[in-house]
Amino acid sequence: MASPQDCAKQTGNGTSRPHQHAIKLYPEKYRTQLIFPFGKTVLTYVASNGAGDTANCTTDVVVRAIAGVEEAITWKDPEFLDNVKVTKVTSTKKPGDTFQVDSSTTVSYEAVDQSGNSISCSFVVQLTQKKCNDPETPDNAKLTCTDLGMYKYCQITCNPGKQLFKYTFGSTCMSSTLVWEPEEIPDCVGWYGLEQCQLARKWTVPYSNNSPGIPFTILNPVKLCGT
Repeated sequence: MASPQDCAKQTGNGTSRPHQHAIKLYPEKYRTQLIFPFGKTVLTYVASNGAGDTANCTTDVVVRAIAGVEEAITWKDPEFLDNVKVTKVTSTKKPGDTFQVDSSTTVSYEAVDQSGNSISCSFVVQLTQKKCNDPETPDNAKLTCTDLGMYKYCQITCNPGKQLFKYTFGSTCMSSTLVWEPEEIPDCVGWYGLEQCQLARKWTVPYSNNSPGIPFTILNPVKLCGT
């Protein structure tokens, strides 16, 4: 059996496609804050490359109202003493019942003895949800914090001419953990675009007064980008 002969074929010129160049989020206002209205919000992500090609995808953010949070509370029932037998004790709440968070509830007890005499007492159960303290304000910026039920969201706004040292949408804290994410909020720093950056330049001087005929080099100051 004979082996086939090698063959070669000239193909046409291929066209390379640059890698992803940028991803943008729409509506634009959600690029810097994560507070959404009640109902459904459609977010669209658009990716593009240097050749002008684009691709997009969408995601839905749905905000629903939830029932109030409740917690079970327990206590020791009060004791009622009388010179005749206490025959009946009633109350509006019992140990182990649930109470609404961030509310006050009056619990009342009434005792009746054999003679039909009655006496009552009451106390207030106030249940308060733990809340996150506002984080320390970063340098060259201000924080705008909003309570959103079970968590708190803080948006960072840099002063004019400054930008975040490390990009983030903001910082959030859950009341169940009292921990901020990210734990360290980045500062806002001065920033220069590439067109504003100076490159080091050299000048060669033909001679110096101290050493005639020996050239030397002078470097001008360099501005560091992003400082």
